[in-house]
Amino acid sequence: MPRLRTRWVWIGVALVAVIAIILAALPEVVRRIAVGQIRTAASREAVIGDIDLNLFTGTLVVKSFRLADRVGSEPFVEFDRLTARLRLLPLFTGQVRIAEIHLEAPTVRLMRTAPGAFNFSDLLEPGESKKAARGGIGFTLERFRLDRGSIIAHDRAITPAQSWKSEELFVEVRDLTLRSATPAGAPAPFEIKAGLPGGGRLEARGALSLSPLGADLRLAITGVDLAQFRPYSPIPARLEGKADADVAIVTTLTPALTATVRGKASVSRLSVGTGGRPAIEVERTEITEIDVSWPTRVAVGRVRIEKPRAMIERNERGELPLRAAMTPRQSAPSPPLRADTGAGAAAEPKQLAIEIGEVALVDGYARFTDRTVSPAFSEELSRLSASLKGLSNAPGKRAQLLVQGVLGGNSALSLRGEVAPLGDTLYVDLDGELREFTIPRANNFLDPVLAWIARDGRLSTKAHYRIEGDRLSATNEIVIGRLELAQAGERDEVKQRLGLPLGLIVALLKDARGEIRVTIPVSGSLGAPEFSFGEAIWTAVKNVVVNILTAPFKLIGGLFSKDDKIDALNVDPVRFEAGSAAVRPEMSQHLQQVGDFLKGSPFVTLALAPVVTAADLTSLKTQEITARIQRLQREERIAEFPEAATRLFKAELPDREVPKSVEEIITALRDRLPEPEASARTLAERRVQAVREALVATAAVPTDRLPDSTAVPSDSSGDGRVEFSLTQ
Repeated sequence: MPRLRTRWVWIGVALVAVIAIILAALPEVVRRIAVGQIRTAASREAVIGDIDLNLFTGTLVVKSFRLADRVGSEPFVEFDRLTARLRLLPLFTGQVRIAEIHLEAPTVRLMRTAPGAFNFSDLLEPGESKKAARGGIGFTLERFRLDRGSIIAHDRAITPAQSWKSEELFVEVRDLTLRSATPAGAPAPFEIKAGLPGGGRLEARGALSLSPLGADLRLAITGVDLAQFRPYSPIPARLEGKADADVAIVTTLTPALTATVRGKASVSRLSVGTGGRPAIEVERTEITEIDVSWPTRVAVGRVRIEKPRAMIERNERGELPLRAAMTPRQSAPSPPLRADTGAGAAAEPKQLAIEIGEVALVDGYARFTDRTVSPAFSEELSRLSASLKGLSNAPGKRAQLLVQGVLGGNSALSLRGEVAPLGDTLYVDLDGELREFTIPRANNFLDPVLAWIARDGRLSTKAHYRIEGDRLSATNEIVIGRLELAQAGERDEVKQRLGLPLGLIVALLKDARGEIRVTIPVSGSLGAPEFSFGEAIWTAVKNVVVNILTAPFKLIGGLFSKDDKIDALNVDPVRFEAGSAAVRPEMSQHLQQVGDFLKGSPFVTLALAPVVTAADLTSLKTQEITARIQRLQREERIAEFPEAATRLFKAELPDREVPKSVEEIITALRDRLPEPEASARTLAERRVQAVREALVATAAVPTDRLPDSTAVPSDSSGDGRVEFSLTQ
């Protein structure tokens, strides 16, 4: 018996020694097996510094783990320490239950090497070694905790390459249950905290479910630096600002992505830059009542934009840098925002519904500078407020727009109506009003464009614009008061386009109060290649001027056009009997109509130009001979006029035979006379005076509006007359 007992002792000692040796070697064996399996599964080099394994307590500690990156020298994943505690008793019931996994100081380096290619893309490729085994074993993780984590991202697919780092990552998940043969357990509570690039913070709390895969969480981000996302912005403008968000998210990832998002967001000190300075600045933007049901509906209750400031500039080449900066970069066309109805491929996709309850702009400011003219033209719009209510892309849904502001320091501007910018068909129906704009403020623009400047003047306008699809129809009711113009250069753009100098047009259009009241309609197809809004305005202005002037000039003269321009405005002259300055009855009626025209156009001046014709000169010489005969008749006391004519003929032409008739005698004597220049000047003066007095008497026209013309008549044929020329 003693010898048998000794044998069992030695067997026990040997068994203990073997177990001790196995336990001592087991961590290294596990480490080697783990490294080999990871290398095979990931096709990357893996390093594990050390493993501690305690089978009695179910504790595993992995130290100094490194997984190599395929595209860089630094590790793809590394961590200082991972501690896992396995509960042993549930293993006897076919359950794997891990009390805790604690991951310390992990770092993950993500890299995009090309569009759609990442340094982890190979890990997502299907393979036999990466297929999960299916069975009936349940898995429960009571607690997962990650401390002091970091995520480093590099993007080499853009130029220049960008890098970001998120630090102080904390993740905690509790009671995560996975059953491969039965439904998963209750959702697992989790919490995530992280520092974001640029100094922002992220916090998320909620519950994670594995079947179906999804989450119900509350997400809060603060101080996110928008400049970090500039390389991914669809526009080339420089973006700066800080974003905050507080939203509740419920999402499922399988079988298809669905999500509801509700909450609010804001952006502070938003800046959109062109070149070296900001073109748009917004002190604060608040987005509230966010309600997203992806992929069918995106709704926002209110967007409030506080103190926006825009500096809009057109450079010397006529370009708008801000427009270029806000134009999306060229890229492949993306499909329209439509959601799968889940009814299969044959089902008609449903359009994503977009709804915004109200967009409110508060205390805005804008300045426009045009450097195509010298000196540069500049104007400002201050105290700008706007409200857009009921914005939607639903068919037939129209938003209500109201815009108010002050243009140029003292001119009230308002705009109101309906718009539908998000629907399939563009719709705009707006009424606008501008009151008492000081026209000389625009002289820097008027001078180089029109070669005229305004010394005084106020502009008020009411406009109605309607756009449906690509069809534009508009009316502009314009009132201009106290307008005084001066020509600033030899070139007159208005005369080149309309045929009349701007000054004369203004004088013709002014009413008795010195105001110009016109209605200018504009229409056309915005999609037509030949459509130009500027040319449409010029055409409309020309039509308005022609329509306004045709009626009065039809009564007193005529309006003549040539090559789409007004070629001439004629006022019919006042015609006289040869040698007479007496206004004939039919000419009195004409002068009454001219007087009415002058009363209706109180800023027009009619210069009077007398025309003495050959018939007038003949009549004046006839009058001179007749006066001589009558004087001889009186002096010689001759009873009959024919006898006196015969005596005068014999006295002046003794060698000629006396004509048989008095008319022939007068003609013969008249032909000997020189041109009666003095009498002609007197006749011209009397005729001008007669016309002037008639206009003053019939229409109370001031004489300073009826000056003598300095023009030399080009035609002295026909009846003697007084011609009119329009001046301003």
